Amino acid sequence: MRYAFATIVLVLAVGLLLVGCGDDTTSPKKKVLEITGLIADPDTVDPAGLSTITCSTDNPGGGDLTYAWDAGEGTISGTGAVVTWIGPIEAGTYEVSVTVEGGNSESDSDTVLIEVRRGTLLVQTDPGVVAVDMSGDYFLFRSGHFKIEVVGTRIFFGAGTACEIDYSGNIIRMVDRPPEGPSRVTDFAVLPDAGFAFMENWGDTITFVTPDGAFIENVVMPEASEINQGLYGVVVGNRLIISENGYHKLVEVDLTTRDASIFKDLSHLGGWLLDVDYSIATRTGLQCAPLVHVGIGTFDIHGTVRFGIGPFNTEQHIDKAIEAVAEIATLRRPAGS
Repeated sequence: MRYAFATIVLVLAVGLLLVGCGDDTTSPKKKVLEITGLIADPDTVDPAGLSTITCSTDNPGGGDLTYAWDAGEGTISGTGAVVTWIGPIEAGTYEVSVTVEGGNSESDSDTVLIEVRRGTLLVQTDPGVVAVDMSGDYFLFRSGHFKIEVVGTRIFFGAGTACEIDYSGNIIRMVDRPPEGPSRVTDFAVLPDAGFAFMENWGDTITFVTPDGAFIENVVMPEASEINQGLYGVVVGNRLIISENGYHKLVEVDLTTRDASIFKDLSHLGGWLLDVDYSIATRTGLQCAPLVHVGIGTFDIHGTVRFGIGPFNTEQHIDKAIEAVAEIATLRRPAGS
């Protein structure tokens, strides 16, 4: 009996030993180098356009990483985790790949797709906005008349509402002017931070909003004219330059402080107003005789406006010209004079 008991104990001990030497399925797996993100910004560019590609990694082993970038078409500029891809001139969808290697012979690879689109003109016509590509093909992009603004590869349209649309003319998102802003809006501008500036022509007010449409501030045009006309703005660097259809002055608004000031006085361009607002063609400037204008005192105001009367002009034409000059002179006359 003693020998039988010892044999049983030995068998049990060996069995336990075998179980203990098996795989431990509960122990954590060793982490390895992994690419967690590969993003191209933007992912759609013009021919020969630029895209910034950023590679994010999880490197639990630590140590330096090396990045090997490869583009079948186009050119890679830079090294490391962030590079710039310069696209080819031919339209198409292109792959850019990266292989990341760590210090323990670990590596991971990933690929991102970037689309190159041919240049397209957006032209306002009677039926609406027509898209014309460089091959001459065209289609009706959107019917109707409204402001169109292109920022990089993004397209916006509208007036009181700023709508972002895709390349087929479908609305992606809409940003309304906030209730704190004016009720009548004629134009908008897309700002560098992706926010918007809505411009209103009755109260000469610019309303700034965030990218999602939240109200920031109302800015009043300095020395605005008393005529109701459209305000039109364009972003230049960190400034918003605004015109009042050629009337009075150009205004600049600092996009950091939102201080508004006069950028350029256009009051002397009376000939331009005759052409734009009254369809009367004249000649303005120094008339190829700058010394004459020095002598008569008109050089510093950029010359004069010259009317040329021809055999096909009528008395009605002359009367209309006289009335137009009188109206413009009234706009320019200082208060109380």
